[in-house]
Amino acid sequence: MSTTSNKIIVIFFILLLTWAAGIQAQELDSIRLYLLKNELAAAKHRVDIYAEENTQDAVGLLLKAQVYVAISKNAGFKDLVADSRKIAFSALEKAGEIRSAILTEQLSKEQHQLAHDIYIGYTSDGIAFFNAGTEKQSQQDYTSALAMFKKAATTGNYIYGQGWGLAELDTSNLFYSALAAVYASRDDEAYRYCKKIADNNIVNSADREKDFEPLYKWLVYYLRKKNQGEILEKYTLQSAAAFPLSAYFYLNYVDWLRESKDNDRLFLLYKSLLTPPARKEYYAAYLQDLFAYNYSFTDSNIKPEVNKQLLPGLKSFIKTWPDDFSIRLLLAKYYINQAAGYKTTPAINRAKIKSAKVSFLNLSNNQLNIIVQKNKLQESIINQEALKLLINNYVLLGDWRKVNFYSKYK
Repeated sequence: MSTTSNKIIVIFFILLLTWAAGIQAQELDSIRLYLLKNELAAAKHRVDIYAEENTQDAVGLLLKAQVYVAISKNAGFKDLVADSRKIAFSALEKAGEIRSAILTEQLSKEQHQLAHDIYIGYTSDGIAFFNAGTEKQSQQDYTSALAMFKKAATTGNYIYGQGWGLAELDTSNLFYSALAAVYASRDDEAYRYCKKIADNNIVNSADREKDFEPLYKWLVYYLRKKNQGEILEKYTLQSAAAFPLSAYFYLNYVDWLRESKDNDRLFLLYKSLLTPPARKEYYAAYLQDLFAYNYSFTDSNIKPEVNKQLLPGLKSFIKTWPDDFSIRLLLAKYYINQAAGYKTTPAINRAKIKSAKVSFLNLSNNQLNIIVQKNKLQESIINQEALKLLINNYVLLGDWRKVNFYSKYK
């Protein structure tokens, strides 16, 4: 074959490629026109065919992403596809794999809005499902919300990785993902998100509106129920430092130590928590545990070394917080137990025992009367228990007039 013939063939192929490129350009322009006129069904049909026939055309893939994002944003057309954003994102990723320069060039013209639209769309749908879950108390809606937030996170990570905006740690997405997982009872996922939040010391989202304290509370409660003592201690200290106004974290840890029957560590913790000025919540819990510890020994009933701390502690607490009826009830029970603990010995005759028991029962009634009289119109466990003990005390004292009087409160 001559040199002239070779040249003719090369020219032919160049013309053919030019013609094909022209045809492709015309088709892309046609699709863009459909998109501009909001004829989305036609645009989808044409771009699907084009992308299938031109799998390595980055420009065509970007146009496909644009069409599917437009579908996702149009209420009248979004039912054309189950998840149009997923298809748009896949087309976007593939275009970047084929020609990253084209992707960056094209998207930078609109501040990468195409990618952000996918992210924002998933986030908006997630919040809509989340709000529906709150309104209807629907785990299914929370599960759907979580799925949307996970897709938003995938898109957001891609946007950040490309240098197109967003933060490396999407605190708002983490907040909603964790909360949706908690409400959907997806404990494994909730733990993963909450742990990530705590490990990064996130206490507010980027918009400074979301308080992460409930998620820290869920985390330590979850660890307590899982009996993960060592990790629980770590996150208790961290959470209490992050939210110093909340007593929940140490009280949750106190519950774990109590459930573990680790009295030595329990009272060692109280020693640090009750450093003056002690918080009311810690002091109340300490007295409750001191009371339970004091009367858990059936062999001798009362431990003198503990008893020496209990009564002064109860009186001091009530003096500082007179309207805390739970501790008043505890003091009333203390006096009842003191009365019940007296036994006849050679050194104590029956008359002295009777006098001492009457004295302790009257001291108990003084506390119970305050509870019942101040809260007689309220129904609560404390009030009902106080009334029951009060009536029982008057039965023991043989004061039937008072028994009949307080029986009317039931």
